[in-house]
Formats: sequence, C-alpha cells, structure tokens
Amino acid sequence: MTARRPTQNQDPGHETVSHIERSDPSGSYRASIAQGELLKNPVARSMLETLGAPPELLDQMFEATDILSWLLGGNERWAPLTQLGWGITDAAKPEVYDEAVRLLRSGRLEEAESIIDEYWNEPGRLEIAAKRVVRTATHSEMRMRVGRERYRLFEEAVQCHRDGRYAAALGIVVPQTEGMVREVGLSSPYENPLHLVDDVSTGGHPAILKTIFELSRVSVKKTNLKDEGPFPKRHGIQHGRLVDYDSRRNSTKAFVAAAELASFCQARIREAYESGELDELDRRVFGDI
Repeated sequence: MTARRPTQNQDPGHETVSHIERSDPSGSYRASIAQGELLKNPVARSMLETLGAPPELLDQMFEATDILSWLLGGNERWAPLTQLGWGITDAAKPEVYDEAVRLLRSGRLEEAESIIDEYWNEPGRLEIAAKRVVRTATHSEMRMRVGRERYRLFEEAVQCHRDGRYAAALGIVVPQTEGMVREVGLSSPYENPLHLVDDVSTGGHPAILKTIFELSRVSVKKTNLKDEGPFPKRHGIQHGRLVDYDSRRNSTKAFVAAAELASFCQARIREAYESGELDELDRRVFGDI
C-alpha cells in the first residue's frame, strides 16, 4: 500500500482513513482481535475446555487480545495531545501517553505536558527519536547520503539538548525538519501544513502532523520575550522575533515531531519509488551531490 497525494488534491468528499486502518493496513491485527473476542463467549470457552484447551492458555489468549486492541487504538486515544504540540511516534510509551490524555481530560494540562516531557527526556529517548530521521535515507543513493548527514546533525542536536543548549538544538532541528519535507516535493510544513496529510502513514492523519504544524505556522510580527505557544514557531525563531523560545519543552517537542515527520516522508519516498517517479524527484530536489 502506498501513500497518496494530500487530501486537498483529492475529491472534497474523500473520507479520511482511520487511525486503526493506518496502523493495521492488512487488517490482520483486527482479525486476530475479532477472533479473540469470539473466544470470550462463555459457550465458546466451555467448548474449548471440553476439547482439552487448558484454562490458563485461554486466559493468556484473552489477555493478548485485550493488549493488542489497546495498542492498536493508541493513536486515536492520543490524538488530543497533538493540540498541545506533542507528536505521536512508534517510540511513544502507551502508558505514558494514556496517562497524559487522562490528565488532559481532567483539566490538568501542565501535568499532562510534564509527564510526556519527562518521558522523552529520560536517557536514550531522544536518541531513539533522532534515529527516526534515517527512515528518509532510502531508495536512492542520494537520499542515503543525505539521510546519513542529516542524522549526524540530529546527533549533534541531541547533544546540545542534553547539555541544556536548547536554542542550538532547535537551530538544527527546525530547519532540518523543513528540509526533510521539501525533499519529498512538498512546501515547508511551517508554511503549508495542509500538505502533511496522506491515506497511509500514521502521521498523515489530519489530527497528527497537520495539527501540530498548524501550531507553528503563526507569523510573529513583533518581538516577544517569551514563546507561549504549544509548539515552536519557526517564523519567530528564524527571524529573531522570539528571544525566549529556548526551553527544554520546545526542543523536546521539535525532536518528537521530526521523528513522526520522517515516517511521513518515508511513505512519500516509497510512493515515488513504486510509481517510477523517484529519479525525477531526486533531480528536482537535490543539488550537485
């Protein structure tokens, strides 16, 4: 299954592919869940036990069904967190994000933000997020070379973040995030987040990347002492109209969003490769490398 064009280029009545369908495109997980739910029927369980199925094995099967269902429904449950600027990646810890949603729904916004912030700043977490940018290093030699160099920059950004030099970290992550998107033939995510939509990737759901980067596209016309928005504003950072944006939270959010954006870009690259358009795209977006 390949990524399609952004929905603004599709029929206005185009139906959004659900979070679950994106996480389980083949439907195999949903089929397993359905079978597990059928086995929870008391009559079915009684028949299985009569046929010799050990009760403890059945209990394990039921538990596995519940866990799979819980995991598969994660992105749908966590989508409200994107309105706070938090990305959802396959490196997210379900228990942490579930707790953050619970806190958010109870009106404890700062606690919700803090629990995710603390999670991503545990040793090794941002390093995992940074490695996701390598997903764009695929299908052509040029993309592999660029991807390796970009990862090197992200490693430097992580080190800056760990040292508390958040402005330096953002100074790398923000423009490199924009570069990833431009390299798949789209305009800047900070200028046109409507393009961050497809029918396949988890981040391509309108409630994920599009929502996050809409928070960042606000033009900052006057110099401000503090960035009070839920996500780093590229315009204010780039043009020096924000002078107190260099917080750990802003830096953390930028890394997490970049990780999910890399997966979105990977889907676009795969689409171009499978359609035979990658060579032309490479010629268009890369210089003399």
